Amino acid sequence: MEFFLSKGFTEENKYTVVLANPPFKGRIDKSDINDHLTVGMTKTELLFVERMMTLLQIGGKGKCFFVPVGEIKENGYDLSISKYKEIEYEDVAYEKPEIIMENIEGLEDQIKTNISESKGMLKQG
Repeated sequence: MEFFLSKGFTEENKYTVVLANPPFKGRIDKSDINDHLTVGMTKTELLFVERMMTLLQIGGKGKCFFVPVGEIKENGYDLSISKYKEIEYEDVAYEKPEIIMENIEGLEDQIKTNISESKGMLKQG
């Protein structure tokens, strides 16, 4: 969310509709706030609403909704992102450790050969 309010975020006048659920509380370091945000405060909830308005094209519509955390919890909802994100597992097959070690030793032998050849070229040079 801080990036959305920071100097690095440059989108403006881009959308015809913006729906948002601004944070209830929070602060951002004054030096990080985007120069186009003029509310003059470090409270993220106010900066967020102003940012939403700057994203709208002329004639666009913005809708904010505020739902207190207490009300969300009272109704049995979970706010943790980990509950809703999908985790994908991928099986990875590795070679046996002995084979991996042989490959590493082969690479090491190549490196030693290249170093030896380079030293020989330097002596000739």
